[in-house]
Amino acid sequence: MDIINTEEVKGLAAFRGKNCVSIYIPTHVFGRETFEGEDTILFKNLIQKIDNQLSEKGMKQNDIDKMLMPAKKLITDTGFWRKQSEGLAVFISEGSFKYFHIPSHFEQFDIISDKFYLKPILPMFFENGYFYILALSKDVVKFYQCTRHSITNFDLEDFVPQGMEEALMYDDPQQSLQHHSGSGGKSNAMFHGQGGGRDDQKTDIARYLNAVDDGLMRLIKADKVPMVIAAVDYLIPIYKSVSKYNYIMDDGLMGNPEYVDMAELHSKSWAIAEPFFMKNRKKAMSNYLENPDASLVTSNIDRIIPAAHFKQVNQLFIEKNAAIWGRFDEVNNKLEIHNEYKEGDDDLINETAIHTFINGGEVYALPPEEMPDQNNKIAAVLRFS
Repeated sequence: MDIINTEEVKGLAAFRGKNCVSIYIPTHVFGRETFEGEDTILFKNLIQKIDNQLSEKGMKQNDIDKMLMPAKKLITDTGFWRKQSEGLAVFISEGSFKYFHIPSHFEQFDIISDKFYLKPILPMFFENGYFYILALSKDVVKFYQCTRHSITNFDLEDFVPQGMEEALMYDDPQQSLQHHSGSGGKSNAMFHGQGGGRDDQKTDIARYLNAVDDGLMRLIKADKVPMVIAAVDYLIPIYKSVSKYNYIMDDGLMGNPEYVDMAELHSKSWAIAEPFFMKNRKKAMSNYLENPDASLVTSNIDRIIPAAHFKQVNQLFIEKNAAIWGRFDEVNNKLEIHNEYKEGDDDLINETAIHTFINGGEVYALPPEEMPDQNNKIAAVLRFS
């Protein structure tokens, strides 16, 4: 499993195939639904539905079985279903299979098209308060995907060293000769450079945190998701000094995170991250409602859809769960809108949201009463007219 980030979304958006399957289901972290396997049953039924639909489209059963095999293996993986978040997004095509535990609730949805359907996950980066928590101590590294309402622990074992001892041992083979444990075992381990002392210990901590950051950057890459650091006070500035990530929040959560439960960690970290999201949303809405240049503001779908394809949309507002069916021919700049779905149609809101996102714009999915223009399902602020 990969973490959902901008690069993953761009990769999914660029993919084209004859039968691209997108599945979204709500899942449960714990409770009766988890123990009784309700999420598993729902997913199993959806995979069977997809199997039938692919058969109706003329795909050979052997090819269907091969394409859906990774998804069917998940059905019997009890460990997988016990490690869920708020939602599960699955993307399947011939030769490709990806899934993401998403810390955001989804309405159940599935579709087969020539491209993946990404609209449900895009607003998470802006509207739902998607942020990271990196919890650090000398012995433990934990990473969490969060929204304002949820927190999910992401297993970093394959990406970062699990503590300072492991990091320095791999970083410098001589560490195995220079490592001396105190009577307390691992938690009291001291690491010495050539001269020992306070400066060398600080250098070793920096090397450890640099190794953590290197592994983390392989996972989140050049994302724009805010990250809260939870650690004892002296680790936070050292991590910031070595990190290559540009969206670390100025304020951190002070104290040893090993002794803080997830609910408290989440609530305190959200208090740090929330102003970032509120500021961005307020600014986006203000750009629409109070923009001094009226030519940059529009709720005209005939204008917005081509603008998104041609990298003009800066901020996009879409009505939650709304769809507009039709086709857009980018080569000939020709738009067709249909009152209902026709064979070969795209959800034009989905297409517009994807192009806005991958071109660096912001996407906000709002209930009808919060749309800046309540008479339309889509509205935008343009970069240029």
